[in-house]
Amino acid sequence: MRGAAVSTAAVSYSKHDMEEVGRVVEVSGDTVKVELDGSEKCGHCGAKILCHPNSNNKMYIEAINKAEAKLGDKVKIEIVSGTSIFATFLLFIVPIIVFIVVFVTANILTRNENFAVLSGFGGLVLFFLFLIRINHKIARNRKFCPVAKEIIERNKLL
Repeated sequence: MRGAAVSTAAVSYSKHDMEEVGRVVEVSGDTVKVELDGSEKCGHCGAKILCHPNSNNKMYIEAINKAEAKLGDKVKIEIVSGTSIFATFLLFIVPIIVFIVVFVTANILTRNENFAVLSGFGGLVLFFLFLIRINHKIARNRKFCPVAKEIIERNKLL
């Protein structure tokens, strides 16, 4: 069953995207802030240890409001799977590579392991400063943003 979607509670995974369901708690221009219930979905997420839901086990995500949802609407959020893979690569794999490359280079050039270790950590600091600097550019790139693509239930109170 290649490319088939496997569904669980409020999360479904497919070859191309991840979908979650939540309630709109804030509307700002063409974006919405959506409250997600972290109870069932977190069990299936590989990065669950990095997420910090608030005390009532709720998480919040900002998404482009293509569904034109209003406050209180229940919406389906689509997150492109490549986005999480790209973020994981940038935050976990690249720093290891940076440290190793800087450490080995400094060790070869100076033959001093203490200096090589410090250089490796210095390379990490520079890499993370670089990430902070480009974070705004990445965030503005709409292809990395989650999208509220469908209204599942309208808020009947408004």
